[in-house]
Amino acid sequence: MDTRLILAGLLLTAAAPTGALPPAASFEQKVVAIMSAGGSADLIQSRLDRVGATQPLTPDQQVAIEALGALVRGKTKPNGLSVAEAEAFAVRHPGSPASAFLVAEAALANNDPQRSADTLVAAAAHAGSLIQLISPTAVSKLADELDALSDRDRTAALAKALLYGNWARGSPSLRSFLALTAIRNELAAGRLERARALLVVIKSPATFHEFLIDERLAPLRVDVERIAGSHLEHAWQDYLVGARTDWVSRGDAISAAAYVEALKQANQYEALADAFLPRFLKGYNCPSDLVARTIGADLADSLGRAGRWAKSDDVIRRSGGVSPAIYAATLLERGNFGQAEALLSRSLKAAALPKSKTDEKALAWLQGAESCAAYRGGRPATVTYDPALLDISPRLFVLLCLDRAPEAQAALIAALSSEDERADALRWVQPFKDQPAQSKFREAMNTKIRALQREPSVIEAVSRYGRILDWPFTSAAPQNSDAAALRSTNAWQCGQQSDWQAAIPNVESIHLPDSQP
Repeated sequence: MDTRLILAGLLLTAAAPTGALPPAASFEQKVVAIMSAGGSADLIQSRLDRVGATQPLTPDQQVAIEALGALVRGKTKPNGLSVAEAEAFAVRHPGSPASAFLVAEAALANNDPQRSADTLVAAAAHAGSLIQLISPTAVSKLADELDALSDRDRTAALAKALLYGNWARGSPSLRSFLALTAIRNELAAGRLERARALLVVIKSPATFHEFLIDERLAPLRVDVERIAGSHLEHAWQDYLVGARTDWVSRGDAISAAAYVEALKQANQYEALADAFLPRFLKGYNCPSDLVARTIGADLADSLGRAGRWAKSDDVIRRSGGVSPAIYAATLLERGNFGQAEALLSRSLKAAALPKSKTDEKALAWLQGAESCAAYRGGRPATVTYDPALLDISPRLFVLLCLDRAPEAQAALIAALSSEDERADALRWVQPFKDQPAQSKFREAMNTKIRALQREPSVIEAVSRYGRILDWPFTSAAPQNSDAAALRSTNAWQCGQQSDWQAAIPNVESIHLPDSQP
């Protein structure tokens, strides 16, 4: 799964106002708002303790308050909440959905994503409205960990348990990913109508795009073209305008992250900078500003992609810096190969031993990027990692950077024939637009990519599993006018906080063929 920016439910560290919670808010709404607002462990605990002041709590709700308190306290420990602590809590509170959620969080934090998924799937069936307490951050991380293990069955089981259980949280991209995963599973089992019922959840154009290029999803292609448009024009309009409207009206970290995610998916880096740079400059040194800290890294990346390198570096400095590995990737993109190689080498020396498959993949990418920087800088490059650890896009990037086009061609054709890697390979062969400002290195890489896409053997392999569209993915994305967003962000001053009593969105109505409408 592609890296996604999912911040809803993240335990952020800045303090927020301590105003009274509205009596009309549901239990889940109150608790989600408290966890989303973040703060110190003591502050979060004090807010959780006050939830029962305006309404009596059921036994399961009381256990949920205690479980979330244990989770918050566990995050202050060097190694987080241990599985043993979570299991002991579950023994004291058997049968409670919140006990299961706590065990799932602990298993995930301790590199056992399969147990975490199994626990959530079992608990979701009887969680009722408490299912909303499952953190989107945990779901996103869990999906990434299962993807690294190529555990498609568990990922599908998790997706269906959450969506059929009316879990209403997560960004449009995360929810669209879960829906697509569940749809693939239902189609593979021959349950077309159940798969069709899940289309209502999808909002991300990137997810709709997969139906247009992958023959495994072809049974729903006509439905998708009706909903999203033949060139995804309806999907882009709804996605970008919806995210922008939400950001302008709410102005909080979660809506900011969702709008940034939408603009990046559309490759609208200048629009992102115009919408968020003034807001970042007002809030980056404000201790209570969550938005500036949320958007800083993506803002710097977008400025760089727009060719505004000096301003990108300025945002990085004002954000307190980034890891050497991340900055090295930026330097590599710019064509500063010597500096990039030095930083990547430093990161490799400082890297701890991998504890999970995800860690192994991250380490392999550092090694691949270092070899690319060394080769492009005129030094010998040695491949000391297993290329299979890299997803198909970075794998091909490194091979093409090293001028190993025949190996890249073989890797691409192999990926197309793989059930696990085919979706990524089909996305890779689609036409794309160049960035508005590119280094000579990026221009050279794009030339290599397009040459590989046009190889007859690649085109023949694609024809067996999908199709190559004749238009770029972002071709129908409307150019946003962000005057309203800029007026909203320019008016903000340090000390102003969005209402941290955030509502849980209304869940989509998934009408399965064997359920009542």
